[in-house]
Amino acid sequence: AAFFGASRQAPSGFMTLLLATLFLGSVQLVCFAIIAEYLRHMYEELKQRQTMMWGNGPYQRITETITDIHQIVVERLAPQVSDRWLDLACGTGAVAERACAAGSRVTGLDLAPVLIETARERARNLGLEIDYVVGDVERLEFADASFDKVSSTCGIMFAPDHEASARELGRVT
Repeated sequence: AAFFGASRQAPSGFMTLLLATLFLGSVQLVCFAIIAEYLRHMYEELKQRQTMMWGNGPYQRITETITDIHQIVVERLAPQVSDRWLDLACGTGAVAERACAAGSRVTGLDLAPVLIETARERARNLGLEIDYVVGDVERLEFADASFDKVSSTCGIMFAPDHEASARELGRVT
C-alpha cells in the first residue's frame, strides 16, 4: 500500500495482474530492443567480414564457373532498351554486363569495393556504361521505384537480414 501512497488502497487482483503485465511487457520490449540492437551489430560485423572475404578471394574464378546461371537470369528478365536495371551483389559485373549489352540502363551494387573496382574496369574494357556503386542490399540508397528490374544471381542470399533485403527490393522496384 505504501507504493500507491498512504491514502490509496492496494490494487485489486485484476489491477495487480494488469500492472504486472504492463511491467513485464515493458521488460519484454526492452529485451527485444537489446536483442535487435545486438543482431544489428552482429549483422554489420558479418558484412564487414564478407566484404573482406569476397574482396580478397578468387572471386572472378568462381563467377566464371556459373556463366550459365548469369545467362539464364538475364534471359528470364528479358532486358529492354527502356529498362532501369539494378544488379544487386553484382560482384565483378557478369549479369550487369549482359543486361547493359542488351540495351538496359544498368546499376550494379556490391558490398565489396574491390569487386566494384574490378567491375568498373571490366565495363571500361568492354565499352559498357554501367553505374557501379558500393552499397548494402539491406539499405539501398536509391529512391522508391527507381528500377524496373532487379537481379541477383547468388549474392543477395549472403545478406544476413533477409527481411530487410526483401523490403528494399520491393521498395526500389
